[in-house]
Amino acid sequence: DDENYWRWQAWDKDGDFVDLENYPGAQALRGETVVPGMEMLFTRTDGSKTWTRVSAVPVKSSGERIIGTVSVITDIDELKRTAEALIKSSQQLALSLEAAKMGIFEWNSDDKNLRLSQSSEEIYGLYEHQAILSNEEAYKLVHFEDIEMRRSVFERPGVLAAYYHEYRIIRPVDGKMAWIAEKGKAYRDSFTGITTIRGVHWDITEKKKIEEALRSSERNLKELNENLEQQVQKRTKELMKLKMDQEKEKLNAIIFTQEQERARISEGLHDGVAQLLYAIQNRLQMVKYPGAKDDKELKLIKEILTEAIEDTRKISFELMPPVLKDYGLEVCLSNLIKKVVGDRVKLNWDVSIVGRLPEQLEITIYRIVQEILNNILKHAKATEAGLSVKVSDRYIRLKAYDNGIGFSVKNIKKEYHGIGLQSIRNRVKLLNGKMQIISSPGEGTIIELQLPLKQK
Repeated sequence: DDENYWRWQAWDKDGDFVDLENYPGAQALRGETVVPGMEMLFTRTDGSKTWTRVSAVPVKSSGERIIGTVSVITDIDELKRTAEALIKSSQQLALSLEAAKMGIFEWNSDDKNLRLSQSSEEIYGLYEHQAILSNEEAYKLVHFEDIEMRRSVFERPGVLAAYYHEYRIIRPVDGKMAWIAEKGKAYRDSFTGITTIRGVHWDITEKKKIEEALRSSERNLKELNENLEQQVQKRTKELMKLKMDQEKEKLNAIIFTQEQERARISEGLHDGVAQLLYAIQNRLQMVKYPGAKDDKELKLIKEILTEAIEDTRKISFELMPPVLKDYGLEVCLSNLIKKVVGDRVKLNWDVSIVGRLPEQLEITIYRIVQEILNNILKHAKATEAGLSVKVSDRYIRLKAYDNGIGFSVKNIKKEYHGIGLQSIRNRVKLLNGKMQIISSPGEGTIIELQLPLKQK
């Protein structure tokens, strides 16, 4: 009644106050049927509010006069609040997807249509009202290089569990290419046999651009590093070459000075000291003493003088043999072997040189052979040795061996051989040649070297 209705304050689902005339029971009394009912938010006597659905129908007498109503009040408070929570969750999800630039999709094997959320439409760059796409319509959006990958998802859904794909699309709204990342999972209804794929996708175009920019930067950085490394290597080689050239120039100057000094001393011995000794010898030939004792002394003096002349000639020859300049390397080496080696060691030698070689090369080979023979005679304690010098179109090759006591190649600098062999190395290095030494204690020695005929 009007007196107590205020205790039953109610509002409809739109938030409007429900007065007495609009109450379902009052409507039924007027002959109206309120089915399935009106949703109303009632205020209880304790002040709390609850959602109900009120349905009402009129009750009529046999004369069709309304004599009352039948009302059904259903408590829908929990259902209503659950629905409100679902709406709120949906709104929050939509906001989250919008903030994350993600969209939701669904596809099933029954109608083979791709259903997209509103945010998905924006991601795909679709026109309005394109929330549902057939397979073919969806494929037309995909970049031609990625179509097969997309077909593998929708044409064989039964083999899918969960998947992650990255693919390209061409957006209809602006014609631009975009990169899409997609995660999905297939669900099969065991009753209907229909497979449904649900998932999310999002735009990763900017991410791909950043990745490509990073790859480009890495490539550029790698190229810069390689160029820098090449420049460093080139500069290092140039500096090493410069250093080697300087060392060669220094070594060349030393050897040149040594050879000049040897030539000067040799010339001085040959033209000065030797000539004086010859003159003294000639004078002594004309001197005669009457006493036997004096003849004996004179004979001894002549012998000493002859020995001095021979030593002078030998030293002069070793310093700078004139035969090298006059007749060339082959004749000079033959004379060197005969004079220096003699019968002190059994030497098997083979020197084969046709024509003349450059002066510096002839002097270098002569000094090397001289040093090798000196080592064999003074240090190797050998009974047999060998020497070969051969000339080809491009190289001159020298090989020497002996059956002597040998030495440790690793400790060569500590041995007496060190100075002589280092001198050989220096000369080989100066002429851009190669040298190999094979030796060990008690096993003899082999020395091989190769020198280019044409010098840079």
